[in-house]
Order: sequence, then structure tokens, then C-alpha cells
Amino acid sequence: MKIIVVDDEAAALETFLPIVTDADFTCKLFRDDPMAALDTVRTEKIDAAVLDIRMPKIDGVTLAEQMLAADPALNIILLSAYPQNETELRAQLGDRLAGFLYKPYDAAQVNAILSALTPAPDVRIRTFRAFDVFINGLAVRFDSSKAKELLALLTDANGSFVAM
Repeated sequence: MKIIVVDDEAAALETFLPIVTDADFTCKLFRDDPMAALDTVRTEKIDAAVLDIRMPKIDGVTLAEQMLAADPALNIILLSAYPQNETELRAQLGDRLAGFLYKPYDAAQVNAILSALTPAPDVRIRTFRAFDVFINGLAVRFDSSKAKELLALLTDANGSFVAM
């Protein structure tokens, strides 16, 4: 998942970076140039933007609106040190507003929001001709034929009781 973070405070960026480097994210940080972040959204596929609401050059909500105009599929996470009217902001940004982070935030808060944005793997099970399982288009290799056979049995049972 590709994330951009726009905040005018270096301390907030330094707090955010170790959280996302532990996970499977690519992160770009923007401190003094929110317009460069907007250009990044226009030129690259970005999954989420974490935007500080109060910044000197442009506020985070206005920046979010401009980013959503460039990429309507972008997820927005707003962050602030001050209480916000979340209902009003949700009405303004719509369903692309994925959440709020209030400073000081911790890894659990960030990971809770980002994990909700991470798409679930595409699991497909083929039962005709041969039993095979595919995750995101790649075939699953079983360590033993017995494990594959048991999964086939449970798949066939479709949640009902199986006697051994």
C-alpha cells in the first residue's frame, strides 16, 4: 500500500515513519511542500493520504478535496492536535474519509485505520477436475496431500458437521 503523509511538524512525521516501516507500506513524507504531495497524487497511484488539518500554506481539508478531485479512489486520513467536528468533515469529504488521528497518536491507532484499508486477499477454490486453492491468482502449495484432502473435505461440507 502506498501512503503519503503531509504535516508541517517534523515531530509528527518522525512519529509516523517508524509505524509504517514495520508494516508492508511504501510511505512518502511531505513537510514543507503540500503541493508536491498533490502532484504525487496526480502522477502516481496512491492508496491513502494522511493529512494534517492545520498547516500554514493550505489546510488539510482543502488539500484533501483537491487530491480527491485528482483521484476519487484515494482514501483520506485526517490528523490534528485539536478536536474536530468529525460529522461535518465526513459530510464534506464523503466516504473517502477513512478516519481521524489525534496527536499524539500511537501505532495501534494508525494500524487500526490502515488495516481497514488493506484489501483482503482474493481466495478462489476450484473443485472440479482437481481441487486447487488460489490466493491472489497464485496456487497454494500444500506440504502434504493429506492437508489438501482435508481442506477439500471441509470445503465440500460447507460448514456442516463432518464425521471422521
